[in-house]
Order: sequence, then C-alpha cells, then structure tokens
Amino acid sequence: MPYGLDLSTLIENAATWFAGTKDFWQAAALCVATIGGPITAALAILQAWANRKQRKRDLRWKQAELARELSEEVWKTAYSRCALEMIDSPGRAFTLREEKSIVIKESDMLAALTVDAEPSDKRSVFIRDSFDELFYFLERFEHCIRVGLITFEDVRFPWEYYAGVLARYKGTAVQYNRFLHYERALAFLDRFDVWRLASAAQQTGCD
Repeated sequence: MPYGLDLSTLIENAATWFAGTKDFWQAAALCVATIGGPITAALAILQAWANRKQRKRDLRWKQAELARELSEEVWKTAYSRCALEMIDSPGRAFTLREEKSIVIKESDMLAALTVDAEPSDKRSVFIRDSFDELFYFLERFEHCIRVGLITFEDVRFPWEYYAGVLARYKGTAVQYNRFLHYERALAFLDRFDVWRLASAAQQTGCD
C-alpha cells in the first residue's frame, strides 16, 4: 500500500472517521435543537403579540364605528332630533304630525318636563316624547361604555356640547331622568365637566 499504510490500518482509520462524523452530526443536531427551541418560542411570542395588537386595533375600530352609528341614530330618529333642536334653539318651530307648525319656547319645554303633572295637550306630549327618546339614547351610551362596546372618548364629540346646553336646564333634566329611572343617562352626563360642575339651582327657563 502507498505511504506505508496497510489495508487493516486503512479500514481502522475509515471506521474512526465515520464514527467521528456520526458524533459530529449528532452534536450538530443537538445544537440546532437547543438553539432552535428558544428561537421557535420567541417567534411564537412575537406572533402572539402581533395578533393581540391587531385584535386591539380591530376592537378600537369597531368601538369607534359603533359610537359613530349610535350618534347618527340619535339624529336620524325624529323625536330625539327634535329634543336636541329644542335645547339648542329655544323658540324654534316644529310640526306636530299632520298639524300646522308651532313654536316651542323654553317655558313650554320646562313645563312639559315637570314630573308633577301629566302632559295636557299635544304640544306637551310632543315635547315629552322627544326628550324620552333623547334620554333613552344617553342611557344606551352609558350602557355601551360600561360593557366596553364603545369608549367615552368615542362619543365625547359632539355630546360634550349638548351636555353643556342641557346643563342650562339641569334641575329639570335630573328630575325627569329620575322619573324615567334613567340613572345611566345621568351618569353619562356626569362624565362631562360642563354638566357636572353646573348648578341645578341656576337653570334658565324664563322666556
């Protein structure tokens, strides 16, 4: 044999080499498994974090969308829209169903919302129906905030403005909501500083 190696030596060296090679690949496989485990775990954590972040974005979008739809529904509903128009523009004219247009003043509105007496004419009934609908929506806003369907920030605009307008009639509004058992409507209004800091004893109502 060349280089002074006989057949038995060559066979022995080859066996040693193959044995070493097997040990090498076993060690390599163990190393990959050892390193690959944490990498796989890290990738799984990153994926879970990304999925959670996406779900949070989806939830916020759905909350904001629902809040927008609820606010739009107030304006699409005839009675609640009329209630907002009454407090925003006292002395405005309204049409009662098939009858002619009538003017509703602040004194009409406050008299109709007095809980000590039942409404005695169509004007008073119309006013009550309008505010019943409006306060029902405020009740729904507070409920949706409490159960996490929307956030307060989603409805701060435009309701902060209307909370300020309603604050001019806070005493009457508080009594009427309590008469309706709409405690959540009052809780919703209490979220606004302009309402919460207003004094119920200083309400307007003199035409």
